[in-house]
Amino acid sequence: MVSRKTGKILSRMGHEIRYVSLSPDKECPANNISFIKFPFKKLQFLVKNFPIDVVSFFQVFKAIKDFNPDVVHIQAKILFFPSAISASLLGIPYFFTVLDYYNLCPRNILLRKNGELCHYYHGAYCSDCVSQSDRAIVKIINLIFPFFLKKLFFILRKKIVDFFMYKAAKIITFSNTSQERLLAYGYRKDKVAVVYHYSFENIQPDANPAEPVKNNKILFVGAITYHKGLHILVEAMRDVVKGIPEAKLLIAGSGNGAYLNSIHNFISENNLSKNIEFLGHKSNKEVLELMNDVAMVIVPEQWYSEFGPVILIEAKLANKPVVASKIGSIPEYVRDGVDGVLSQHNLPGDFSEAILKVLRGKDMAVMMSQSLSARIEVVKDAKKTFSCLEELYGSAKRSNFGL
Repeated sequence: MVSRKTGKILSRMGHEIRYVSLSPDKECPANNISFIKFPFKKLQFLVKNFPIDVVSFFQVFKAIKDFNPDVVHIQAKILFFPSAISASLLGIPYFFTVLDYYNLCPRNILLRKNGELCHYYHGAYCSDCVSQSDRAIVKIINLIFPFFLKKLFFILRKKIVDFFMYKAAKIITFSNTSQERLLAYGYRKDKVAVVYHYSFENIQPDANPAEPVKNNKILFVGAITYHKGLHILVEAMRDVVKGIPEAKLLIAGSGNGAYLNSIHNFISENNLSKNIEFLGHKSNKEVLELMNDVAMVIVPEQWYSEFGPVILIEAKLANKPVVASKIGSIPEYVRDGVDGVLSQHNLPGDFSEAILKVLRGKDMAVMMSQSLSARIEVVKDAKKTFSCLEELYGSAKRSNFGL
């Protein structure tokens, strides 16, 4: 989605854009997309973390060579190595946008399997965490390779990823917090730029933000996975309903497996079925429509979400109060008590208290609806943002980028 929106805006600014993608994208004209055949779906974990996909490499190399762009902007993980290697061999500067922590963590989220935040980054330590994965390929690796070889495996992964990250003309991130993390890891300051190249369109702000909220509906939007924190919110609802029996949580997102089952079990065991509704996956247009009919939006992230969660920014642009985790870059986008309420990310009690505070404090909710942080004011100015991206592209020279 980010690459599609980036391409659309740059096209409007007069640039010729070509996409390289693994799967068909109906949002982009077929005549400017090169679709890459991916024969190693079952080895996706290995392909993403090591440059072993020769088939995709030759396809990506041909696509880039034929188009001969001035720059290559990589916003993918599975095609990171084919794209970076191809651009390097062709002497074309490439940029990489950090949309999650793929470059620092094989699991992408700097979150350990036991739910603890990870402070080690990638390397030998990753073998302890990734070995617990239920992926079939990881189970096979566990059976075949002894412990010390798995450690070497991830040390090698670190060396390879770092090599191609350092060769990028610029590493682009969406927040100052993320930039600081990358600098602390060891990337040079002149290598990392903060540019939120995403366009927030079709958002209709609440026509009457000065009116108190008229219902007690709460909206959660996102994948139903541990790192998105729905379990924290569902547990918080148990206390919210005690205070406001008519409160209702709407969940727009999909998921499966043991995590989703545990959510349903908790709802059933605590008699919350009437207060929690699963809506399934919703398009962005549908989400924006839902947002108009709720009292607030909740963002209970459990990882270093340092990329400005899209739903959080959309909620603020739609004049909705938010309750969000005090983690990652979220405090850049929401000022506690001014345009939202921040809660300890892993404490359901903190969330329930914050939700009740907003639902009961109608005047406070109005104030939060009308106020935008300076960071969101910057993000919503797409013209200025994409002008910065143009400047970065223009500063890259087509030389000294070969292997």
